[in-house]
Amino acid sequence: MDVVLSFLGYALCAVIVFAQVFLLWGILRYAVISPWITRGASAALKRPDIEGSARVVGFPLPIEAGDFYRSAPFLQRLEFVLVAPSGRRWRIGRFYPLVPRHVRENRKVHGTKNVPIASDQGKGVYVLLADGAVAHQPLGSSSQVRMVCRSLGELARFNVASDD
Repeated sequence: MDVVLSFLGYALCAVIVFAQVFLLWGILRYAVISPWITRGASAALKRPDIEGSARVVGFPLPIEAGDFYRSAPFLQRLEFVLVAPSGRRWRIGRFYPLVPRHVRENRKVHGTKNVPIASDQGKGVYVLLADGAVAHQPLGSSSQVRMVCRSLGELARFNVASDD
């Protein structure tokens, strides 16, 4: 009986240590390593690399993506709401740069095969699809997307509202 209890005690300790190491890795990965990999995001935001990003995702990006990233008036804003002509509201945390290093990292973080272009303050990610449409992908679901608009040009025409 003592051997069984001793074994269970060691097994429980091993599980607890493993869980703590796993938690520490998660903290380091997403709180230290990810920001280090995506450093310089504000400077890279207005200088998109369409061809490099297309190589990362494996499909050609629309030419209008470069125009959107160079001229969208709300691109550098943080935590705001975009309002579609239909009145639908889309919360934006911030936009992500369209450069290979950031695209690669944000695809890993959000678990998407598409091009992550913006966060929605922790509930998911806005992605650019292969056909050029913009969609919202909920957190933890790579197959479930909700259409936002047909193109980045259309997204650039959305109105900005306060984050309420």
